[in-house]
Amino acid sequence: MQKSNIGDLLFDAADLVSYISTILTLNPGDLIATGTTGGVGHARKPPRYLQGGETVVTRIDGIGELVTPVRRSEPS
Repeated sequence: MQKSNIGDLLFDAADLVSYISTILTLNPGDLIATGTTGGVGHARKPPRYLQGGETVVTRIDGIGELVTPVRRSEPS
């Protein structure tokens, strides 16, 4: 559904690192989660949300990927 890269961020990566470094110490290997990219399911007509059984893949070229299976929530 969504495919993006660091060049699509609203703020430049160096600016993000600089700002975050004023709040906390960043160490080698730390990841910065920047939120979702354009094309979110809520803005689609009709809206499209993740469903149980789908998978979210977050990939960093040259490092690896994080694979997150989506599960249906149980009513409380």
